[in-house]
Amino acid sequence: MTVPIQKTYQLGEFELDPNKRLLKREDGRVVHLSHLPFRVLLYFVENRERIVTRQELLDQFWDGRDVYDITLTKCVGAIRKALGEDSEKPRFIETRWAEGYRYIGPLAEIEGRAGGETKEKVALETDLETDPDESRDGKAPLLTQPAESLSALTTAHNHPEAAASAIAQERGSRSRRRFMVFAGLAAFIIGGLLLAFVLLRPAPPESLSTIRSLAVLPMKNVPDDANYEYLSDGITENLITALSQIEDLKVISHGSVSRFKHSEPDPKEVGRQLGVASILEGSVRRDGERVHVSVRLVKTEDGSVLWAGETYERSISDLATLQDEIAGQLATKLHATLRGTEHPSSARHSRDPEAYQLYLKGRFFWNKRTQEGIAKSIEYFNQAIARDQKYAMAYAALADSYVLQSLWGNTSSRESIPKARDAAEMALVLDETLSEPHAALALMKEQFDWDWIGAEREYLRALKLNPNYATAHQWYGEFLVFMGRTEDSLKALRRAKELDPLSPIINTQVGYPYFCARQYDAAIIEFKKALELEPNFAPALNYLARSYELKGMVDEAMLTFHKAVENSGGSPLMKARLGSAYARIGKTAEARRILRELEEEAKTRYVPPCVIAALYVGLGDKEQAFVWLEKAYQERDVLLMTLRVEVHLDPLRSDSRFQDLLRRVGLPA
Repeated sequence: MTVPIQKTYQLGEFELDPNKRLLKREDGRVVHLSHLPFRVLLYFVENRERIVTRQELLDQFWDGRDVYDITLTKCVGAIRKALGEDSEKPRFIETRWAEGYRYIGPLAEIEGRAGGETKEKVALETDLETDPDESRDGKAPLLTQPAESLSALTTAHNHPEAAASAIAQERGSRSRRRFMVFAGLAAFIIGGLLLAFVLLRPAPPESLSTIRSLAVLPMKNVPDDANYEYLSDGITENLITALSQIEDLKVISHGSVSRFKHSEPDPKEVGRQLGVASILEGSVRRDGERVHVSVRLVKTEDGSVLWAGETYERSISDLATLQDEIAGQLATKLHATLRGTEHPSSARHSRDPEAYQLYLKGRFFWNKRTQEGIAKSIEYFNQAIARDQKYAMAYAALADSYVLQSLWGNTSSRESIPKARDAAEMALVLDETLSEPHAALALMKEQFDWDWIGAEREYLRALKLNPNYATAHQWYGEFLVFMGRTEDSLKALRRAKELDPLSPIINTQVGYPYFCARQYDAAIIEFKKALELEPNFAPALNYLARSYELKGMVDEAMLTFHKAVENSGGSPLMKARLGSAYARIGKTAEARRILRELEEEAKTRYVPPCVIAALYVGLGDKEQAFVWLEKAYQERDVLLMTLRVEVHLDPLRSDSRFQDLLRRVGLPA
């Protein structure tokens, strides 16, 4: 009898015993490692001479089913934890980015023999396997003869004439029993196979039709090269834009998904934070003038892969068409309709690869939402337009940049709005179906033209063209606040939050209707939610401080005002609000010091006249307040939009000059 060889592995201070399924230390202490990680570790060791790929692991341990990356990461992480190694400085398991894993640790093989003999299995013969005519050494196998066979033999001995008949009946009976047993066994096997097919088969494509919400996670830049970060970010944003055209599909905005850029999030956590049923993830790899993009759709409930797309290879010049192709394929899988097929998003981008890359770089800096970032984005968008003067998306993006410059007080509206208008109108001449320039024009009509009817028309047009455009919902919601339509504004702002749930500015603005309605407790709740996302977000700190101030919570207000000024980089708006607060609590010396600083700053940089007017109101100087409000009117200060609801202007409302200003701006009293 052959005694089998048992092989164990010495992994440095660890011993891996496949036969006993044990991992233990040199001192004999057993190291806990669950079944699947143990098998994967053994597979790494047995294939130590090469890299084990991701697909190979899927084939070996997940029956070829695609699983979410974190499933593999957790499995390998359990192995690392058991071996006590750091993934940053591995001793045993090396991770090869975008390739797989390899065992690199110390290794010695130890062979031994089993401690006890193995028993060979001996199949007992039964009447199902042995024919009555067969014999062993010329004799029938007595131990296998059932009672019916013994009876038949006795009958044959005493009555020879009945022998043939008895034997025939016995054979017929056994044949029937044999048939019934085999038939039952076959039915059992077939039933089991059918059950396994039902339970284990991949979800049918129809299950995708239930997916009605999606987030495009930031594409991974492979390898992680900062020089091409703009490319992966740009493809992510363009995919969001293209997928937003799928009817009845909620697609999360770029601002919220960008928070997952440098992480390996669990799909369940992404689903919880963003309120989506699925995520589209992938990678981008540039190889000279070729770009490789891989995508797949993952269910957030359990991390299962709903749709593994494919790896797309494009030249830089053809890259703009890719997002439309992916959106079309996904719309088909979702059994949904893709809007705007007569104006695909790729048609809005330049066929000049250099112009397209300049556009992507502009968007990269625009998304930073800093003064420097906005200035840089304007530079890149203008360069893109210089290369392709029919580049609709570049004109639309340029309009957005100029609008933000005006909104954030970096430049006067008289300087920035005409440039924004020219860019938006050119974008619509080239492509009237673009949502973004309609929203930008709406904001200009609101904050510069005071064309309130025209503004609402443009907002509604923008939202019809792209119901997933969170910024348009946000701006429209703010517009409705200024019109005094509080309930409608809350509805629009909450929709913006659904589409961009992790946006600090949108979360802040959800509290703005409550603030303007003087419901400060409700406003404070919303502003604090925004600060949970970004604790130093200056606009949320500013509104929270103002809410504290108006509730009489002086200490909390002053502490928060100072944080707002500090985190805004000394914004004139934030400093003016702090000065007004000082004036309200009787610290007029501090208020006047800030007022002098702002009036001096106004000689060299743009300071919104409305904020200086509000500071004079706090100091009780109505005459100077109206002087600065008139200056705001002449300069088309964008803050005049807030005339109807701004609480710091309440002491002026009964004055006829204030009523006249409301009339000239076109706002109802």
